Amino acid sequence: MTQFRSMSAPAHCIQRTQLDGQGSRVPLSTSVPFSAPPAWVPFDYRQPDAAHWLNTTPQLNEAAHTALLGQSSRPKLMRQGGNLLLNLRGINHNQGQNPEEMVALRIFINPQLILTSRGRPLLSEQDVYARLQDSHGPTNAADWLIEMCDALTDRAGEFVDNLHEDILTLEEVVLEQGNISDNDLNLGRIHKQLIIIRRYLSPQRDLIARLASEKIDWLDDNHRRRLQDIAERLRRWLDDLDVGVARTTLLADEINNMMTQASTGGLIKYLSWH
Repeated sequence: MTQFRSMSAPAHCIQRTQLDGQGSRVPLSTSVPFSAPPAWVPFDYRQPDAAHWLNTTPQLNEAAHTALLGQSSRPKLMRQGGNLLLNLRGINHNQGQNPEEMVALRIFINPQLILTSRGRPLLSEQDVYARLQDSHGPTNAADWLIEMCDALTDRAGEFVDNLHEDILTLEEVVLEQGNISDNDLNLGRIHKQLIIIRRYLSPQRDLIARLASEKIDWLDDNHRRRLQDIAERLRRWLDDLDVGVARTTLLADEINNMMTQASTGGLIKYLSWH
């Protein structure tokens, strides 16, 4: 890709912007330069012209074509010289969709160019863009990568915290008030969400920890330390998810016991009248 000085991005990419090196952004026209600080061009691969560009542009090789077009959604890291290809996942905040149906964000990144691709809106991506709008964003490709990992982790942590609040509410209603009507259904939903989110976040934590140890010349020691901190935060969220699974399992057992006791009490009362 170094033989190209610029590229022409499709009209229907989500936006075209270049980091200004000071934490802000410069809007771009259809011509996207390959220079540092890098341009960032996010795509919605469901758009036909975006998908066609991602599949045919000579600036990317076949592995990048495949990665950015959404052929795989599991967390993944590939190195190609100074280029990185990553698949990451974020909490799904889209209306009418389940949060645990996580949104895959596919990334091609080097010091001169950042391309991202996803099939649904992602708040974490919007978070990083908003920081650029406020002039508090990343200044280079390494900072951008770390801030995106950080935003994905923050949104995941918020969701895990909300699940724990839901569990606390159910514990109060069931254990203190003895109310089990419909709460077993809510408990089943929370238990499922905990398991699915953990299944997705565990490999993402491993990927970020691996990224912190990779010998990439445009990541310095401070960048690696920040990635290690993010991986550690993800580990703590995973521990919290394990605790949540255990608590929901115990609460389900308690609901089953209460239902059994209620059923047995009803049968004894029925027999006493007959």
